[in-house]
Amino acid sequence: MVSGLPLERPSTDAHLGWTKLLTECRVQFDIVEPGTPWERYRMVILSEELEVDAKLAGRLHAYVAAGGAIVVTHKAGLLAGSDRGWLDKYGLSWAGMSKFTPAYMTPKENFTGAIPSYEYALYQGASQWRAAPPAVVVAQLGEPLFQRSPSATPLTASRRSITPPSTAAVARSARVALFAFPLGASYFAEGYWVYRDALKHVLRAFQLTHWCSRMHR
Repeated sequence: MVSGLPLERPSTDAHLGWTKLLTECRVQFDIVEPGTPWERYRMVILSEELEVDAKLAGRLHAYVAAGGAIVVTHKAGLLAGSDRGWLDKYGLSWAGMSKFTPAYMTPKENFTGAIPSYEYALYQGASQWRAAPPAVVVAQLGEPLFQRSPSATPLTASRRSITPPSTAAVARSARVALFAFPLGASYFAEGYWVYRDALKHVLRAFQLTHWCSRMHR
């Protein structure tokens, strides 16, 4: 879902990144605007460039309550023009922007296969979101002891400071998923495989949720 100026200039890093991500994940998709009847889809992805006003947030809440799934990216979890989140009812609360670029994500659920859990770099930075029940942390957000520069680089992973365990780089709450970094733009710029695998992990979880819901009706 995108709106406004990005549709007039569709070739943004975020849009190109999401197109690449969904194509590589073999997910068929349409691009929709907030004013259209998008509720007919089983899942809606909110690009990091999307501005969510109170009216749209209300529609999204109703959509989730009716069984729809949403993927929220970075600042799309905020009400437009404010620093207030609209995901609190799902256990996801905004805690500000990380001041570090890169920040890091450490998987808490296995979406890296045989590759061990590690502090994977979020090269485009991140926002800070706290996850509380019913939300769970899929990947934890970590931050370095200081900002990297040509003359100052954190020496080892063990020297990094880690944010509270509830601070998420990726989180999931039933049919709501949150990526606390600009996933589309990051994938376009970096092509980092772990971003794509994190998205695939969330999509698989949604499919299981929908399957279980149908089985119990």
